[in-house]
Amino acid sequence: MAQQMGFAADKADLIARMLEKKLGVGGKTLRAKLKRTRRLLPWDVRASIERLADAEELSAHPKLASRMDPGAIEKDFSAVSRYLAKVDPAERRRRRLLNLAALVAFDLLVMFVIVVAVLVWRGYL
Repeated sequence: MAQQMGFAADKADLIARMLEKKLGVGGKTLRAKLKRTRRLLPWDVRASIERLADAEELSAHPKLASRMDPGAIEKDFSAVSRYLAKVDPAERRRRRLLNLAALVAFDLLVMFVIVVAVLVWRGYL
């Protein structure tokens, strides 16, 4: 049973470090990091992390630790780690910068069209 207690805490700690490394999410505990990942993760991965956070909390209580299912913990851990292994932090930054550049370009285009429309309406063009 002591092995189960450490097993869940170790898996949760590994996922917490992966979240910090891959997504740049801060927080002291896995549950705190999970709260900061609102739209960064798919719902099924978020649910797996939620179950791992629950298992981490249960592992702190010796009597409640016997309720944990090591197979389910391992399944959730492998699902989350598989997803996070695919995440490329550099690609996420690049995509975010491209989205920002596209947004600025669109805003400039809209402003240009508005200025031209006002100039035409006023009779300057």
